Amino acid sequence: MNSSLNIIAWEDLLNHSDENSFYLIIGDIVYDATELLKLYPAYREFLFKRIGLANTEEQIKQFDENLLLILKQQNKIVGNIEKKQQSEYFKRKIRFLKAEFQEFSLEEVQKHNKIQDLWVILDQNVYDLSEYQFIHPGRPDSIHPYAGKDATEKFNSINKHTEGARKFRENYKIGTIKK
Repeated sequence: MNSSLNIIAWEDLLNHSDENSFYLIIGDIVYDATELLKLYPAYREFLFKRIGLANTEEQIKQFDENLLLILKQQNKIVGNIEKKQQSEYFKRKIRFLKAEFQEFSLEEVQKHNKIQDLWVILDQNVYDLSEYQFIHPGRPDSIHPYAGKDATEKFNSINKHTEGARKFRENYKIGTIKK
């Protein structure tokens, strides 16, 4: 680690995880890859799948060796990532940010069937309702039977699930089911 660089907290990455400001970690170095996203749209999906991960140079090179060269040539170093572990809050927020690019098998969703770790499937999308269950108007116990399962039929059969409820659930989307 270069001690003369700024230390970037994991939570700070949450403010730099879209097209307007995008930070990428390679090793322990944090790069500003915002321009790269704009100049090379083909990198978008790969980069967004790497949000919040401490990537190795080898992982980046396997995707495209030029990506690492471009970042180094542009000297877009922001700082070093902090040494402490990522918080559970950070991990959950990153999962939500990656939702557009994440795919889960049915078997993987089925593992998240506990009150403290509760995922459901709705219309081929995967939602992490671990926190939402406690503020759900129908109470947590109306969600618990569907932990780790497809709840589409039940969700669609409830008249109180308005268009607003369908939009609101997108706040908890973490991915889709693999086809």
